[in-house]
Amino acid sequence: MTLVMKALLLLTVLFVEFAKADNASPCTYRHLNELELNQVDNCINFQAWLKRPNGSDALIAKQVAITATYDKGSLSYLYSKHGLFYFNRSGTARRTINYDNGPDYFQEGLARTSWREKIGFFDKQLNIIIPPIFDFAFPFKNGYSLVCNGCRKSPDGEYNELVGGYWGVILRSGEIAIPIKFTNSGAVAALNKLKAGP
Repeated sequence: MTLVMKALLLLTVLFVEFAKADNASPCTYRHLNELELNQVDNCINFQAWLKRPNGSDALIAKQVAITATYDKGSLSYLYSKHGLFYFNRSGTARRTINYDNGPDYFQEGLARTSWREKIGFFDKQLNIIIPPIFDFAFPFKNGYSLVCNGCRKSPDGEYNELVGGYWGVILRSGEIAIPIKFTNSGAVAALNKLKAGP
């Protein structure tokens, strides 16, 4: 059996699993190059993946996966009551955070994911690269991401400000470059010192 045939068989099994499950939720997505978003019932299912843990956060209905508009990286996104998700043509989905009224941008090849109120990072193939273990993480810039644990959102006009907690810096590999033990300004100062070199 060729690799393509195996992939098609797996997709068929997964979509049948989706169809049998009765807890699919509605979603809104961009349909075949339309400017308007399209809302459909029975769009995204979380229970179907519990039986097949492949790292995906949910399964997207076949009709959505087939009719969605995709970017150059073969990803699309949808809104559901469970959050905002990137998904690919096979129906695999990864939860992302809402940024600037849409899905988080990919910075240096990674976007942020959210799971149980923790932040991590995934790549354009929807693989988790850095597990969601931080209370917050900024996008990567020049190979570094400023992260915190114990910080919390505090309303600041139209937006939220992050206050308190312990801050540090990670690399794209997930390795800690600056220990998560500083104030926000202390971590930024340590990062600037690190960038400046010896």
